Amino acid sequence: KTKHQQHRACTMRTFSQLVLASCLVANSYASTPSNPASVPVAVSGGSEESDYDALCEKVKCKVLEKANKSIDEVRRSIVDEKSCVAAFGLKADEVCNSALEDFASSAPVAGGDASAAGIYDRKLEEL
Repeated sequence: KTKHQQHRACTMRTFSQLVLASCLVANSYASTPSNPASVPVAVSGGSEESDYDALCEKVKCKVLEKANKSIDEVRRSIVDEKSCVAAFGLKADEVCNSALEDFASSAPVAGGDASAAGIYDRKLEEL
């Protein structure tokens, strides 16, 4: 492998590990399985805003985990199998659009709450 290929592979592994780690941390702060993301959760000492933020973060992490599987498939093709990915740009668009659609359909509704809408927008932008 060239230094560039080694660097790219290392960067992809590091990115994947960071995404997974942030999702694991976020999941520890979000709702439990008995309290799905569509239902507000009362967290001791927390506020409604922080509850909504945690729920959105949990949904974002699930979306990133799913997207990361697709990204890893492409990474394996490029790095491990040393092959070109046909229509790479289209595949990238598909992964990104799917992530945005999944978040939009799974995130809790902000309703008329401006603070919640801001959190929703921020999480969507982070994707």
